[in-house]
Amino acid sequence: MANYFQITRPDGLGTLKLDSQGHGEVQYTVKNVGAVKIEGKAVLVSIPANAGPVEKGWVKIDGVSQRVFEVGATQTFAVKVSVPLKPAPAAGDYTFELDVVNMARPDEGDTGQRVSFTVQKDGKPAPKPFPWWIPVVALVVLAAIGGTIWYFVSNSNKGIKVPDLTGQTLSDATAALSNAGLSLDPNVATQTDTADNAGKVVAQTPAAGASAASQSQVTVTLGAVQVQVPNVVGVPLETAQSQLQAAGLVSGAITTQAVSNITVGGGFVLVEIPPAGSPVASGSSVALTVVPKTVAVPNVVGQPIGAALKTLQASGLQVGTLTGNQTTANVIAQSPASGTPATTGQQVNLTVPSTFACQPVSRCIFNPVFAQRFAIENAAKVKK
Repeated sequence: MANYFQITRPDGLGTLKLDSQGHGEVQYTVKNVGAVKIEGKAVLVSIPANAGPVEKGWVKIDGVSQRVFEVGATQTFAVKVSVPLKPAPAAGDYTFELDVVNMARPDEGDTGQRVSFTVQKDGKPAPKPFPWWIPVVALVVLAAIGGTIWYFVSNSNKGIKVPDLTGQTLSDATAALSNAGLSLDPNVATQTDTADNAGKVVAQTPAAGASAASQSQVTVTLGAVQVQVPNVVGVPLETAQSQLQAAGLVSGAITTQAVSNITVGGGFVLVEIPPAGSPVASGSSVALTVVPKTVAVPNVVGQPIGAALKTLQASGLQVGTLTGNQTTANVIAQSPASGTPATTGQQVNLTVPSTFACQPVSRCIFNPVFAQRFAIENAAKVKK
């Protein structure tokens, strides 16, 4: 079960087929399933770790890997595979996955689905010397299985009938090919077409009804219409994403940039690429630079822990470290202090009273706050 992020890849792309140049691409979709905005970082991991395609530099994230995820927001990470042809790489199967970590808690995150690809052996091995005593036995065996070989060769030449993908969305086309024993070429092209065909398959190679080998790739072209990028500069991020979607576009990479004269507020778009008014194909992504959303830290001193947690979450903040062991008591200190500007998602450390955890007191390890209080009280008793 996802803790922070739901990470998925297209169905049927568990096995990625590289082209003749050793290239391939797969897109992961990452969704914030938490209750607050999270800053996450995508990380590629080899399976097994430390000796795989990531360490070799064959697999890389295309674009920005660290992004801010609004609650319920979904973003796409493109992972490109590029296996060098020279010097010849070691043949074999390689596997990786895309994980996303919570930057507020770098040791926590969620794991994505795995993707495997095969590096073919370069050249063929020299034939071994054929023992002189085998020919007779080989002739007998070949004669016995000749009919079987002919049967399988004959049927393999027939191949698989390529389904008609025209008018289907990319996800439906991927599922249809997977059901037929084929796969989708990750390099999807677009061409200007009618509005009715925007986002749908308008061409494919091989053509529908053609014969193709099992697990071979089918390349598709999606229809698109030319649209203008709307002006979303100065607009809150959630509203900007909605306006892009309404224009037939998608929100691409999201980066943050602080502005010195904004201490409380923010959360709006500072820059968009391509700029407003640019003609682009529908379905294109628009990269956004956003001013971080900041809030004033609320005062939670005097509140029970549960109430303090709700107060901070309502302001878009999180509880950090908790000092003290009387978790049923009220908060006696907080850091940062109330009124301090903080970026949403930032942690606020809380302190509650502490008591001794053992008896007698002389055998206990003191909490620093309580130890000071204990010394003051004992000093007062001595004076009396």
